[in-house]
Parts: sequence; structure tokens; C-alpha cells
Amino acid sequence: MHEYNPIDASQKEQLVGLIQEHKLDDFSGGIIDIAQNCVRFAGHSPDSYEKVGNCRLGGLPDATVSFEWPEEMAFLAQLNMTEIAPFDHNKLLPDSGMLYFFIGDDESSSDLPMRVIWQDHDIDDLVRIEAPPGYKNTKTEYYEGGDPQVVYSPRQLSLVKSVSLPYIPSRFEKRIFGDTKLSEDQFSRFDKLVLGMHLQVESGKVGRHQLLGYQNLAPYEPDVEACAREFGVDPDLSWIDLDTVNTLIAELDKKDESNWSPWYLEHLKETRRKNREDLIALGDRRNDFLRAIDDWILLFEIDSDLNSDICFWDAGQVHVVIRKQDLLARNFDKIYAHLFSS
Repeated sequence: MHEYNPIDASQKEQLVGLIQEHKLDDFSGGIIDIAQNCVRFAGHSPDSYEKVGNCRLGGLPDATVSFEWPEEMAFLAQLNMTEIAPFDHNKLLPDSGMLYFFIGDDESSSDLPMRVIWQDHDIDDLVRIEAPPGYKNTKTEYYEGGDPQVVYSPRQLSLVKSVSLPYIPSRFEKRIFGDTKLSEDQFSRFDKLVLGMHLQVESGKVGRHQLLGYQNLAPYEPDVEACAREFGVDPDLSWIDLDTVNTLIAELDKKDESNWSPWYLEHLKETRRKNREDLIALGDRRNDFLRAIDDWILLFEIDSDLNSDICFWDAGQVHVVIRKQDLLARNFDKIYAHLFSS
């Protein structure tokens, strides 16, 4: 079972059924081993603010009167952790209070300015919070006649407990398949299993936003990005070693420039040469880097959602990751946020 966020018995039963449906019984143990619990959210219904302290996407937050609105940031979501606690059987998240998400200027996709704030107060202590006088945020300009405080339309969030599998399984192949070399048919069936679960999210059959689990339908890994930034290295160093990079450079040296853009070919070569330099400089610390990746977990994923006028670049997603120890210590100051868009 997954070391810190395993699925429960009912989720396992659901996943075993899908494994059997895709004729992947030989790898059942490995697939179950990497599966994670997650909480998915859908924002189908408008929120008219009749309730205070509910799970809400967009609009205005409900907080204590002493709440300090983060400067030059737009309110993105609030989550009632008491409502979420029954869906978090591994008790990774706070089981009381409110969790707030604010977002700043998304001009850059990496190291996105975000604030995550946890307040552990009773619902009776909460009031509707408006931004301070003179408040400005960098997003209002995109919405004609928009309220500078309400960038995103308020929506009520419905919750569902779900099974999460990695969209990029290559990092987990050894744990899933052991030493078995997959046939093309086996790989295709595994790919359909994983893709089918992710497409359920994309189609709206389950919520598009989530807490915990693996990122949905994004061909990069935000935990790797966060750790690479911490170590000051290229995220590619999570999968590339010296033997691999030397092979890639040798292959690029043989490429015919008549079939490749000379600029692009030289760019690829330079990238791999830099990878080689970084690997040599990193030395034995690469093992520390690889181990440290596992310290980071997905806290929150929020997808572009037209119901709430949310669109990150070209219908992208925002991923917020945090170290496990910081999450368990309820230290939400040390997060890393990244925006992915096609």
C-alpha cells in the first residue's frame, strides 16, 4: 500500500474491479501499491452566500474579522476542513477550521505567487470578508467591468472521495511491474486504465479540482519541479543519469541538420550538455535529490473552470505542492505553486 496516503478497502475494491476489467491482474499488487486517496471537487451550483463557512470556489471568503487579505492577490477558494475530514481517512489534512487559497499574478508559470492560509476557528466566528480599502489585484483588468474583489464567480463545491493513479507512471514502473518487460498489449491496457480514470475528471463525471493524490492530465510532475527548484537543478535530472545523457548527446551528434532546424538541434545539444555538467556537479547529491522528491506531495489542484470564470492561460491547471512534514505540522507558508498549460 502507498506509504503515507493509501486507499481504503472500498477504494481497493473499486480499483480491483477496474484492474480485472483491463486484464491486468498480474500487476494488481503494484497498481494498488501506488494508488492514492484524493478528494475531488465540482463547482456546479452558484453560491449565493446563504451559508457561511462552506466549501466555496471564487467569490468572497468567510473568515474572522482579524483576517488579513494577502496583498495583490485574488481569492480562489475556501475549504471547510470539518466537511472534508471524512474523506481523508489517512488524516493528512487538518480536520477542523478553514483552508483558504489566494493567487497572485500568473504571468510566470513556475513559482506562482500563492498563499495558503489555515484558520482553526468555529463557523460561528466567521463573517464575510471584503478586501481592504484601496485593494487592487493584477487580475481584474481581464474582466470587463469586474469587481476588483470578486475575480472568480462564487460556486458551491460538492465533494467526492476518489482513487488517484499517476498520469506519468514511468517513475513508478519498478514498483508496479517489477522486472517484467511489458508487451505492447499490456502497456496499452495499463495506459487505458490510467487514462480512463483521468478522462472521467476531464469529462466532468467527477470533480475537476482535488486535494491530495496525483496531478490530473498534466504531463509534468509538480513535486519534481518543487524539489528541483530547491536543489537548483533541472527537473530532467530526476530521470536522466550520466549514461543516459551521454547516449542522448551521441545520438544528437549524429543528427542530420538537413532534417532538423540547426537552431533547435543546437538547443537540444546545449540542454543535454548542461544536464551533464549539472549531474557531474551534483555528484552523490543526486541520490539526495531523488529521495527529497518523495517529501513533496500534491496539496491542491485547481483546474480552469468556466462555471467560475476561471481560466489559467490556455485552460491550464494550478498545482500546489507541500512537504509532508510541513503539511502534518500545519505549516502552509512553505508551499510551491506551478501553472501548467498546453
